[in-house]
Amino acid sequence: MKKSIVILFASLILASYVSAKGKVSFESEEGSLLITNYTSYDVVVFAGRVEKKLILGGVRSGEERSFNLSKLPKIPKSGELLVRIVPTSTYYEKKRITEDDVVYTRLVAYNLDDKKVESVIDIPENIDMEQRFCAYLT
Repeated sequence: MKKSIVILFASLILASYVSAKGKVSFESEEGSLLITNYTSYDVVVFAGRVEKKLILGGVRSGEERSFNLSKLPKIPKSGELLVRIVPTSTYYEKKRITEDDVVYTRLVAYNLDDKKVESVIDIPENIDMEQRFCAYLT
């Protein structure tokens, strides 16, 4: 009985922490950016700096998802932006996410006026959360 109360209490604390941090959406939307996650873990996608207001959403392991970049505040109709990837577990476990938590970064060129053009990012499967592996892509 005592063990189940402790587990329930811990679950309530975690649930309140997650809701305070903000729930990450994994729902695909019509948009100009397609990301495929080949890693073994779910990720959170940031546009530009690693800030809560710049979260595009999440991509589940082994799945792809489209993002609507026009939802970003003050984004120009065309240009480039850095997309930063953080493991979902890191996002929920740490109080503050920093650049050190980023496991993958990619430059994305986009044009919001041309609905036929979609930027595509593949997150390689060999990107690890411990950041022991580094890939330089051009």
